[in-house]
Amino acid sequence: MAASMFRGHGKLLHQVCRKHKIFLDAKRRTSTSYIILFPELPPDTEDNNPVMRWKEFPDFPNITHEGIVRAGAKRSIDFEVQLDKHITQLEDVHYQKTFESVFNRIEEILVPLQFTWFTSRQCSSAIFDALTHTEEGFKRAHNRLERQYIKALHERFISTSLVNAVKEVNANSDNLNDAQKRLVDFYLYNFKISGFLMSTNDRRKYYDKVSRRNTHTHNFAKKVRICMDLFEHYVEDVNIIEQLPQSLVYMMADYPDHYEKGPWQVELYDPIYSHFMSHCPCRITRWNIWYAKVNVSSQYHSEQFLNNNETISDVRAQRWGLANKLGYANFADMVQHRTMAGGVNHVIEVLETIKTVAYPSAQQELATLQDYANNREFFQGDLKVWDYAYYKTQREKDIVG
Repeated sequence: MAASMFRGHGKLLHQVCRKHKIFLDAKRRTSTSYIILFPELPPDTEDNNPVMRWKEFPDFPNITHEGIVRAGAKRSIDFEVQLDKHITQLEDVHYQKTFESVFNRIEEILVPLQFTWFTSRQCSSAIFDALTHTEEGFKRAHNRLERQYIKALHERFISTSLVNAVKEVNANSDNLNDAQKRLVDFYLYNFKISGFLMSTNDRRKYYDKVSRRNTHTHNFAKKVRICMDLFEHYVEDVNIIEQLPQSLVYMMADYPDHYEKGPWQVELYDPIYSHFMSHCPCRITRWNIWYAKVNVSSQYHSEQFLNNNETISDVRAQRWGLANKLGYANFADMVQHRTMAGGVNHVIEVLETIKTVAYPSAQQELATLQDYANNREFFQGDLKVWDYAYYKTQREKDIVG
């Protein structure tokens, strides 16, 4: 960490604190010196970290999860610094506010940050780091970067100066093309859900609702994660292991260096869960894994205080309160307002249109899968939810060969 000291009457310190909403008590304000620690800027450059090379196609073979974390931190800091400079320029009353002068600079500094984010997302979903996935793999690096990325992006929507500049551009919307109007509407929508179009008193109440919503949402996710971590199922039947893909056995092994010897544990997290359900030949084992998955944080976990029933009601209530405060009928309408659909009714219409064609095809496919399962040895009865993925995979193997 790099240390910086502000001396004197603390005027500069108070400016920094006001910008980042840090409030000092009366006693501390009388102090004559302060020590503030700022995060150290990562030394990574385009020469030593491929994630920083945003003008090139991602060099995936040479990307590491440590490089993603450092690149994400540096890009986030750079974005916030450059955005602050741009907003300061917009505060000049003599600065002409046009679409180009307001938005072009933001889009320019946003590209490197978004490149880092999308590269991280691709790595977390496509690259499996078996030796470090439990602690410091690509998925963990991506989750860490996600918090920085969202925070940096949110900085665009909490500036009064930028709000006024966008409103000035929107006042001359007749001179904008459709794409430009769409971007202006996007910013105005985010200003609205950020509370910056409200009065100070209403904004304070709105932030209180947001805080409660975030708390309930965090509690929901935390309970789900704990339940999934508590689940433990080891596969001891070697006949099952022999029919699983080698890559899946490798992921399930407690000791990847000796994956062929086991022990092998099934998790409720993807990709292990979905791959196991697609390849496990034992029906009772598939049912056990599926049953554990669908009952995560259900009433069966009430004794452990991990039941999410009340938490879901709390989240829905807070979401409705936020949507109502912003003038929407419900939270779904509030979310769909910013999408191409424009509203829940349009989404339902599209789904109903697709259903007229997709549902008969799905019924026919299910009947075909049922016939396939009935023709296999030892299978009796109707296919259940925990059977679909397995028999679909087996049928595809028979067809493809």
